[in-house]
Amino acid sequence: MDLWIGKNLEEKWREKEEKNWITDLQDAGYHILWYTLYRLKRGERNLLCITDNEEEMKIAKESGYPCIGIETMEKRIYGADCVTDTEDAVDSELCESVYNRHYEIPAVILETERLQVRETIPEDAKAFYQIYGNGNGAYLEQLPEEIEEEREILKDYFQKIYGFYGYGMWTVTEKKSGRVIGRVGVENEEWEGKVVLEIGYIIGKQWQRKGYAFEAASAILNYIKEETGEKCVYLKTDKENIASKELAKKLGFQIKREGKVCWFSKNL
Repeated sequence: MDLWIGKNLEEKWREKEEKNWITDLQDAGYHILWYTLYRLKRGERNLLCITDNEEEMKIAKESGYPCIGIETMEKRIYGADCVTDTEDAVDSELCESVYNRHYEIPAVILETERLQVRETIPEDAKAFYQIYGNGNGAYLEQLPEEIEEEREILKDYFQKIYGFYGYGMWTVTEKKSGRVIGRVGVENEEWEGKVVLEIGYIIGKQWQRKGYAFEAASAILNYIKEETGEKCVYLKTDKENIASKELAKKLGFQIKREGKVCWFSKNL
């Protein structure tokens, strides 16, 4: 990844002899484009800008590049993709997150023996219409009639939901074939007046009865526990959806409330 470093940050780095956050990024394999050696040009390459100057940030954004702004209480920066109040917070994880969000590069969330779970991108829409329309749509929210509308929804979801929460519904692919076979993930839901995490999943009809839903959902529950520290996850399903109710119990969920919609919960 190419990182463009603003004027003030470059000068501060060159004044220091000891290792710092820029040196760490260099050691991690990032290519540094210094202010004094490279002028920003629109569309010339994919890069990420890092600056503590609002004018430089505006130039970066006008040139179509993502930008991390470093600010203080006395010197605010508005309009950057991400803002931090300390240089040391700019590490490889933050750079990857901002870069990938801007250039719509889906992050791999986790892998199991047979599956990969990654962020959903607009190009997944075609596969979703096939999955939802092949006998799987009875208990699901219907997709828009026009696929272009769904692509726009997924694009917005990629930027805003993943970018803000760090989680959501993700795409499941089969490692062996590389094909999109379903979705799995967690979203915010309301249970008795409080916001909780709810897990959801769907596996395409031709890939069912292979244990894929259990494999993917089990991995997601472990991921949520380890990455968010969440203590409890909820699940809801239509009372007529026998397969989903059986899977919930197999995953270790306990019934919370029965009715037209059945609610389950599981302590992590």
